[in-house]
Amino acid sequence: MRAGTKKTIHGGSRGGDTAAAVRTNDVPKKAAAPDARDGARRQLAAVSTVMKALADPAVDLDHVALMIVKATVRLSGSETAGLFRRDPDGWVLAATFGRTPGKKGDRMTPDAGTIWGRAAQSGRRFHYADTLLAEPKLPDPEQRRTRMAVPIVRDGESIGVLTMSRPDPGGFDKATIALVETFADQLAVAMESARLFTETTEALERQTAISEILRVISSSPTDVQPVLETIAKSAADFTAVEDAGVALIKDGSVHLIAHHGPIEWGYRAYSIESLSVTTRAINEMRTFNIADMQSLSDDQFREGKEIARRQGYRGFLAAPLVKNGAAIGAIQLRRRQAGAFTRQQVELVETFAAQAVIAIENVRLFNETKEALERQTATAEILRAISGSPTDVQPVLDAIVANAVRYCGAEDAALHLFHEGRISAWAHVGPIDETESDAKVMLRPPSERQMIIRRDRVQGRAVLDRVTIHVPDMQDPATIADFPDGLGHGRAATLPFRAAIVTPLRRQEEVIGTIQLRRKAPGPFTAEQIALVETFANQAVIAIENVRLFNETKEALERQTAISEILRVIASSPTDVRPVLEAIAENALRFCAAEDVVVMLPDGDHLRLAAHRGPVPIASDQRYPNDGTSMSSRAFLEARTIAVRDLQTEAEFPLGAQNARAGSYHAVVVAPLLRDRVAVGTIGLRRSDARPFSESEIGALETFASQAVVAIENVRLFN
Repeated sequence: MRAGTKKTIHGGSRGGDTAAAVRTNDVPKKAAAPDARDGARRQLAAVSTVMKALADPAVDLDHVALMIVKATVRLSGSETAGLFRRDPDGWVLAATFGRTPGKKGDRMTPDAGTIWGRAAQSGRRFHYADTLLAEPKLPDPEQRRTRMAVPIVRDGESIGVLTMSRPDPGGFDKATIALVETFADQLAVAMESARLFTETTEALERQTAISEILRVISSSPTDVQPVLETIAKSAADFTAVEDAGVALIKDGSVHLIAHHGPIEWGYRAYSIESLSVTTRAINEMRTFNIADMQSLSDDQFREGKEIARRQGYRGFLAAPLVKNGAAIGAIQLRRRQAGAFTRQQVELVETFAAQAVIAIENVRLFNETKEALERQTATAEILRAISGSPTDVQPVLDAIVANAVRYCGAEDAALHLFHEGRISAWAHVGPIDETESDAKVMLRPPSERQMIIRRDRVQGRAVLDRVTIHVPDMQDPATIADFPDGLGHGRAATLPFRAAIVTPLRRQEEVIGTIQLRRKAPGPFTAEQIALVETFANQAVIAIENVRLFNETKEALERQTAISEILRVIASSPTDVRPVLEAIAENALRFCAAEDVVVMLPDGDHLRLAAHRGPVPIASDQRYPNDGTSMSSRAFLEARTIAVRDLQTEAEFPLGAQNARAGSYHAVVVAPLLRDRVAVGTIGLRRSDARPFSESEIGALETFASQAVVAIENVRLFN
């Protein structure tokens, strides 16, 4: 080691780890008190400015990033600063200031040979007072000897890295390090806000697109062309690409049926055997996402590559239209620039492909026979029920069973939905006594509506094998041998019906329910009737998915509103954490479906009440021993979220159980307020019944806990 230097260890608040550094003796002397106060004021002003920007629910992440990078340079004495941000496609240099090797928008790979790569991979802060003495060596052609990288962490994973440097050695002082880590925490909030806002916007756009297609389907029952044209236009508009088309198989050839966009196709039909991406997508029934058509192999994609060269496009996506296990066509996206399509774009096009299949099948059924006309009427009624009931699936289920009886040759129909091993909803129409079937469980409390799935029952076989089970005669000896428990009503000889169909409701690979058709006389259902009930099953899944998307979108908007409201309180209360904790308690009560909420902060070897909303009595100066006998103290000590269904019966938390009995509440969840993986408080939700909190409710509570930590840290830094 050179004379006049000493080796030091710079601790980091990111994960509690350290990075070795060397500090030279030429560290700037401590500024006079007036200058220190002026620096504190400037730091506080920078933090407040950033917080105000974050309060906007439609926060411009790149704008905030540049604001923080500039503030970092101005307040830390560094000459350069940068922000690396992770998105679905990898890492990108989001903002820079000063003379840096990269430029904004560059794609990067975190590498242990770079200081930002080390921070990104480890989730720890790296601070070097002199990079010439760093171990392991840190290559730096610019010879910036003082360098620091602070990770931006969400849920234990690095989602960004804030870096800064200057040419002289000496390192950054503690105040600067604390400021940069505050900026990192604020960027974590900004990135989460941007992610929620983007997901909400995408969900709304997808819902709009699906609603438009459903509207066209319901208004065009005899002609598929308007539907396919709408799908092509929606695929181009809502995926933000230049060009889209829909192709169908006819007589062994692939025909372009609908097109939207400026790129010429140059053909209208080609052989299903040709070497193209679309024919591969159709023949293999899988989506192909091609970053550059003009770089494909001639052996596998000769015709497709030549067409792309002639028509001048490079990025290409082909999603098959699959009906009953066979591809009938494909949706294609094209754009002139190279680059793969994003996961969200692929998922949206595959959704449009499913809508196209439904539209094609609806028109085929309509045009085949008069019976198909009646079926289309039923389909239109269900579509109207779907479009008219975006928040409640029950009217759609009622319409489906009514139309199943009317148009499928059945006397009785029942539809059951499953959730977490229980029957969550059902619909029934017909004369067969439902009290003798599994639907009688709907008369029980939700917690007791057990779904029984066994292979010796028709319904269980349909669920386990994910296929339609058709039984022409329940009293046939072969059927009795195969399904001794019938539909779950007892032996076949005692059943009030003979013929039955059970069709599973499939959402991707998951079975979420069944439709059962029954009639008293034996005899097979026709292929058309079976196909129609399977169409009804698909429409039931669409209705359920629409309601789920609507509710998720609504929840995301409500959560975004709550976060923005809390951020506004944080920005307006830099010296007092109580208003923030009270705002957090109010929003947790509102958005987590709880009846009571408490926020506890440490007070010596106890936890004291900091905020409370709800009817459960609690003293304003209430203190609990921090010994693990309550859920709050256990969550605090173990730094983890704890949820119980009925605290009154939990022997593991004797003090908590005693308080629950005294306050007449049952279900409880407590989340710790974590700073650097160490608890600095807790927030708990309580319910008067033993209904457990859902994953989404617990996730919302943990989000509010993160906001509380930011508020506490801001006040601590201010004070």
